[in-house]
Amino acid sequence: MKSLKGHSHFVSSVSISKDNNYVISSSWDRTLRLWDLNTFKTKQLFSGHTKDVLSATFANDNRMIISGGMDYTMRIWNIKGENRHVSTEFSGWVSCLTLLKQGKENFLAVGKITFLLIIIQIC
Repeated sequence: MKSLKGHSHFVSSVSISKDNNYVISSSWDRTLRLWDLNTFKTKQLFSGHTKDVLSATFANDNRMIISGGMDYTMRIWNIKGENRHVSTEFSGWVSCLTLLKQGKENFLAVGKITFLLIIIQIC
């Protein structure tokens, strides 16, 4: 059993990569951390959210990470920690994210604090 230490506030979500080599964690410290499960150390720190980060998940190819937070944004990052896209179309906290696969189509389910579930088709 190992502990991954680095966040300075509550951890709000964790998601494991499809290859089981990495974990992405989101935190109330406004950051995400990409953890290497071979070394149990932070591989990359993600900064950019202006409020608590509530959810994070890997894209299906493990090369992109999607996060959502109390700053009413959903962000897409590459694994180097670079923020590639910010969606500000939300009128409330982005509280949960999960990827869905139906056949060859990929979808992102986004949960908002206002009890709304949004399904977005992604490439």
